[in-house]
Formats: sequence, structure tokens, C-alpha cells
Amino acid sequence: MLFEPTQVIDAKGVEFEREKMFEHEQTFSLHEAEAPGVSVDTAHLGRSRLCRVRSTGHSVSLREPEYVTVLIPQRGLIAVETGSEGFSAAPGDVLVFAPNARLTHVMPDSRGRFEAHCALVEIGSVVDQPDAPAVSLERHFASTSADRSALGLRRLVHHFFEEGFQASSGLDSLRAREAANVLLAETLGHLVSDVLEATPDRSLPSRQDHHLVRQAEDLMRDRYREAISTREIAKQLGVSARRVQVAFENTRNAPPLSALRAIRLDIARQRILDRADDETVTQIAMECGFFHLGRFSRAYAEAFGETPSQSRRHGRS
Repeated sequence: MLFEPTQVIDAKGVEFEREKMFEHEQTFSLHEAEAPGVSVDTAHLGRSRLCRVRSTGHSVSLREPEYVTVLIPQRGLIAVETGSEGFSAAPGDVLVFAPNARLTHVMPDSRGRFEAHCALVEIGSVVDQPDAPAVSLERHFASTSADRSALGLRRLVHHFFEEGFQASSGLDSLRAREAANVLLAETLGHLVSDVLEATPDRSLPSRQDHHLVRQAEDLMRDRYREAISTREIAKQLGVSARRVQVAFENTRNAPPLSALRAIRLDIARQRILDRADDETVTQIAMECGFFHLGRFSRAYAEAFGETPSQSRRHGRS
């Protein structure tokens, strides 16, 4: 299981603490309840962390200087006060905060339970210039929001929590966790980028766009086994991550990660059709950056009109 208990607090104080969810807590108080308490389970994905918080109700003030924080309530309500604004969120809503100081109140549902999923991602993994004064983000996305980036982030975090609490998970290996970290930072980075700077209207692709996309896709093919991010690709090409994103939107009408996924699927298909008997479909999927076999099979079938096992039979016939 990827998640481990890391903190338990009851009416008597800290009962158990392996690590804190936030290192810069300033005040903390439990709300009145029959058996007040808070528990935190934590999973590490490279430099990112996922935390499940369960509570009977509490308030905490803190300063978070290093991480972009994503809060997604599952039960109960959460209210957050920052220096400039107040937010409230219900189950399915998404709150995103760049490093800031805030006061958070969590309130249980009618059964006395509160639960939230939280993701903490280093600011340097999300934006090109983490020290820039312009990096200020406090945003609420309702569960009914049509924002594709917010919806994609919510689905991804939900998937990680589903996987992380399985006895045997596709995220068990170090390589899988590193890939998950890149995917989380990339997905959050798209959302933050869209919010911090208005997405420019899609335009006809320029010669420079085509050239940049070709270079990026060549790099993706060379390093398809690696947990490579748009930020790393941009660094190798000497441009900003945003420049790479815009070039792909203009030429492919899709983000860079979609192109990388398509390249990995193409390479996986080539290897599956190979008549060599010493590689299983599972091994090929893992080598190509797919760590959940069921989702790989569905993506493969959508792309090629047949399952990986059907392709393997065709390759051997």
C-alpha cells in the first residue's frame, strides 16, 4: 500500500506523528465532538506528496512557502481564509493555492465525518519562475466546473488515491512513483499556467511551432522510457514550458503529454507486434510508461481498434 499513517491527533494532543502534513503550522484546534480527532495518511511521489485527511472538525492556520496545494473535499465542507479572499468548498470541488499563509476550517458532514484529498507539489515543478512575484494563485473550481484542466486534475488525483490504497498498486515501484510525480506536476502546471496567464487564442501554427514540435517529439521518442515532463523537454530545447505547450496546441490541438502518450502507444504496438516471445504485454506496457495494465489496454484499443493481446496474436501468426 502506497499510503502510510503519518499523523494522529486527538483531544489529548498528538497521539502519533511520523511527519506533519504541513511543516509550518502556527495554530491548531479541534472542534467540539464526541470523540474529536484528526488522522493523516501520506504517500510520497518523488518530491510530491498526497495526503488523506480525516477529521471530526478542526481549524488550522499555517504558512506554506514551498508547495502548491490542491485540496479536494470528499466528505463535509472546508473553508479557507487567505490574506485577500475567503473560499468554501464541498465534495468534488477543487481548491488550488500557490505558496501562501491561510486559515483553514474543516466541518464534518451530518455523520460527523470530514475527509479530503490533498496534493502538495513543489512550486518549482509547476511554474518556470517560482520566485517571480507574479506567482500568486488562490482559486476555487466547483465540481460542476467546465474547466478541462481542473477536471483533469481532479480525475488524476482521484486515480492516485484509488491506486494508493490498494494492497498491490501500479504505483508500488520507484519508477512508477516518479512517473506519477511528473504527471501530477504536469497536470497541475497546465491548470496554473492557464490561470496565471490567459491562454492565448489558438492560432495557425508557425514554422517555428512545427520545428519546435518536431524537436520535442524526437526527444520524446528517444526518452520514452523516462518520466519526462514538458518542463524538462523545454529545458533541453532552450525554451519555456509555456512555449512548448503553445506550439503543441497550435500544431497538434493537444498538450505535449498527449503527444508523448501517443508515441508511447505506437512504440508499445511495435514491440507487441514483434514476434519475440521473451516480453509479455505487461513488461512492454511498463517499459513504455504505462503502470496500470487495464488503462493501458483501454487506451491501446481506442488507438488501434484491438486489444494488446489481439495484436500479439496477429504478430505471431
